[in-house]
Amino acid sequence: MTNKISRRNWLKTSALAGSAMAFSSIDLSAKPITKTASSKKLVRLTSNENPYGFSPKAKQAIIDSVELGNQYAHREKVMELEKMIADREGVKPENVILGSGSGEVLCMTGAAYGWQQGEMITPDLTFPMIYRYAENFNAKINGVPLDNKLRLDLNEMGKRVSNKTSLVYVCNPNNPTGTYLPTKPVRDFCETISKRTTVFVDEAYLEFTDDFPRNSMVELIKQDKNVIVSRTFSKIYGMAGMRVGYGLAKKEIADKLKKFRMTWFNSLGINAAIESYKDTDFIKMSVKKNNKVRAMFSNELKKINMPHPKSEGNYLWVNGGKRIHNLFEKVKPYGLSVRNGRGKYEDWARITIGTEGHMKTLVKALKKL
Repeated sequence: MTNKISRRNWLKTSALAGSAMAFSSIDLSAKPITKTASSKKLVRLTSNENPYGFSPKAKQAIIDSVELGNQYAHREKVMELEKMIADREGVKPENVILGSGSGEVLCMTGAAYGWQQGEMITPDLTFPMIYRYAENFNAKINGVPLDNKLRLDLNEMGKRVSNKTSLVYVCNPNNPTGTYLPTKPVRDFCETISKRTTVFVDEAYLEFTDDFPRNSMVELIKQDKNVIVSRTFSKIYGMAGMRVGYGLAKKEIADKLKKFRMTWFNSLGINAAIESYKDTDFIKMSVKKNNKVRAMFSNELKKINMPHPKSEGNYLWVNGGKRIHNLFEKVKPYGLSVRNGRGKYEDWARITIGTEGHMKTLVKALKKL
């Protein structure tokens, strides 16, 4: 297989990966979004979106940018966002890899490291975008089962690394389980494994954890390790529809990934991300509300015997048994959209943490099961 990628083959392969991206009017006052069972639109508790909307400052930036909708995003604005991220993280702008959501960064990595049948080690229950995309480039996927607490088994993942391994994928907190590994074991793992191959650390939900940013792996990038970190504006920032995310890596790796960038950027999204990134008060509010409602919902699930691992994200991975089969139709009359897993995970459901009102309504529906 040649290293050259023709435009035709690139577009064909990119289109094949569209299915991977699927596995992935907002009230800015942060009040609960209210829907009734008769509403045409259901409250979605399926995609880990922020139920409190996004920063009012980001909204204003979008309004101010509407007249730029006929233009591609200005390079100066893209560079401004790159510099803001670099300054906060203590790296250089050249270490920042912007993407259309962190999903594009995952796909760029999947292409760059899956090409020519590279082997990718991943948990066998995790966010699948990176390895599904890599498979379109003939990558070999080595899936490692989670441990008995549904956490990443770093020990077993490390044992499987060989001279054939092009990348190791770590999602922390893991999606869909929500389970989180403390900083030290993850850092020790990344330091050790990055001497042998590249480690990708997906931190899409890390900002929901108590000790962010100290528990990020960005420090390893400053030490010139073979580590990639990804983040997104889709979750805590509430900008899922704006499609902005980023990766962080040493220059050599960042340059490699940027060669696989598939699109230019959304003008409105870039401008909104700049203002949203400044609005730390909105982020603190979102984390506080999410963690409070998550604890309430977790306690209610325990009362009705629906076990779930401890989550550090804005979702719970719930085992409801056969009661939750065809869950979408069962909770639809309550104005909610929730889906159970498929295949061997049909007894499970990844449920997004909505507002307190959303989750109380869902508990009422689940009790009826």
